[in-house]
Amino acid sequence: MWGREQVSGISNSTDRSKAGGRLRISVCLPSSVRQMLRPCSRRAWIIAWRIRFQWWKLTRNARLRQLYNTCDMIKVTLGTGTNVRPGWINTDYEPLSKEVLYVDATKRLPFPERFVDYFHTEHMIEHIPLHSTQFILSECYRTLKPGGKIRIATPDIMKLSRLLTDPNALDVVEYTKWALEHVPPKVEDSTPLTPCMVFNNFIRNWGHQFIFDEPTLKGLLTKAGFASVRRCEINESDDPNLAKQEMRQVAIGDAANNFETIVIEATKPA
Repeated sequence: MWGREQVSGISNSTDRSKAGGRLRISVCLPSSVRQMLRPCSRRAWIIAWRIRFQWWKLTRNARLRQLYNTCDMIKVTLGTGTNVRPGWINTDYEPLSKEVLYVDATKRLPFPERFVDYFHTEHMIEHIPLHSTQFILSECYRTLKPGGKIRIATPDIMKLSRLLTDPNALDVVEYTKWALEHVPPKVEDSTPLTPCMVFNNFIRNWGHQFIFDEPTLKGLLTKAGFASVRRCEINESDDPNLAKQEMRQVAIGDAANNFETIVIEATKPA
């Protein structure tokens, strides 16, 4: 690279830049100058990202109207993350791409009443307080059409409690091993690692606010007005529009996702 070779020479990185049809100015700078400019480039990137994010927020409603004209059904995901679903209106509080619309699900949803056919959310509600989840469910009920459906995938505290009550079961042992390898607890070396540590890690980390069990989540849905509240298997549904919509297993694997997750569907009465 420049600074380590003679000016008359051309570095490999310069060759790669030329191969793309243009010569990057940064490649031509001495390494000491690039080192000085790197913090500035990071700040510039952050500023550019914030400007783009604000632009996405300002143009959100216009983009929604465009999507309405292209969708046969209005299917909305809340808390999409990076899992963009074709044919759905993908939303998130912190959209990471232009395919995802900014929506703060803890506030009034930007959809008309009785307008949405389906809602889907996966591993999102555990990151917000319980009262916010209750508000989200009431908003989903308000904006769903009669006969519309909601599908929620979230961690199941009863499954996770088996780390404490049944630590020697084969699936618990496998999950414990996986969790300790991927997210080891911060303890001194040679400290014995236990399923209890895995349980506490899950409950307290990643911004988790409230971990549900089946009766609690069903109770909140019923309180919001939903009917036909039922538990489903991951990626399985009687409604083809809701089947095969869970995607978290792509990131953590089927075994870990199956161990953690509960899926509940509910319908707005017609």
